[in-house]
Amino acid sequence: MPVYHLLAFIELVFLPFFYYKLLSAKPIYLYGLGVLILFNFLHTLLTGDLYKFNQVAWSINALVFIILGFVYYYQLYEQSEPILVEKHPMFFINAGILVYASGSFFTYLLGWEILSKEASGIFHNAWIIQSFSNVAKNIIIAYGLWLSRQM
Repeated sequence: MPVYHLLAFIELVFLPFFYYKLLSAKPIYLYGLGVLILFNFLHTLLTGDLYKFNQVAWSINALVFIILGFVYYYQLYEQSEPILVEKHPMFFINAGILVYASGSFFTYLLGWEILSKEASGIFHNAWIIQSFSNVAKNIIIAYGLWLSRQM
């Protein structure tokens, strides 16, 4: 579980910087990112345990990724020039990130039930949903990267 905390922290640092460049965000964005990183660090340090699932902070992170993905789509929609989204690699890369973030949000939100109690019913299948979202993310992002080679 400590390695999973590290993975989530790395994801929290690098993915928002990707959106920072993609959205051409203002410097205030970096302050918000700093607050989110500080919240994650303090939540893990003070209220969590490195050997337990940190569902609160990770759920908030996934929700932030979903919001950033929709903000990108809004900016893409607001562009003055029309584009063909089926040939736009960032459309697919962002779609992959949204699929991953939504699957993660579902899994992280239910993390206490999944990891800390007896998994039964829908909770028994939640990690399968997370795995499918990861596979879908990888396929969609790979397609977006393949499209970017053709540009």
